[in-house]
Amino acid sequence: MYAIIGNGFGSYGYRPALELLGEQCRMVERGKEAEITESTVVIAVPPQAQPALARQMMALPQVNLILLEKPLAGTPAEARLLLDDLKAWGKRFRIGYLFADCEWARPGITNISWRFTAHHFDNDLHDWKRDLGVASFYGIHIMALLAEMGYTRATFSEDMDRYWIAWFVGADVPQCFVQVEAHRPG
Repeated sequence: MYAIIGNGFGSYGYRPALELLGEQCRMVERGKEAEITESTVVIAVPPQAQPALARQMMALPQVNLILLEKPLAGTPAEARLLLDDLKAWGKRFRIGYLFADCEWARPGITNISWRFTAHHFDNDLHDWKRDLGVASFYGIHIMALLAEMGYTRATFSEDMDRYWIAWFVGADVPQCFVQVEAHRPG
């Protein structure tokens, strides 16, 4: 049984996906997190609210697994502190959109093309996800993956309203072209 905090992606993303896998889910209203009895908690809220909720869930003895969304926090410094706290907690946690375990994420990759229709574009929502831009919200995880593979800089990067493209280079790795399109017309 999963407790899900967050009525955005928590309700239209996590809940249907988990239910398709046969899992039971319970949506938890904001302000009622202390009533959580489940051992697994999904936190799908804006990044500014995520650190406090994650720490509140870490304090509940029955919680053994926390699923978090990216970005972890409103700033990189806050994200680093939360990550340190999660590691010190000693129980399991996962952060959404980690590409390192994907089959295609291997050294020598020369082209990453990620196309999808983001909920906020599909429903014409003007929210923090859209305001941050595609590179900040979606591309940051590709950048982290490429950095782990030895890519050290972008030779070109353009972040538009609905897409981001970039070329990455590094020593002893082939040049890699990245395209993230967050609104593929239906």
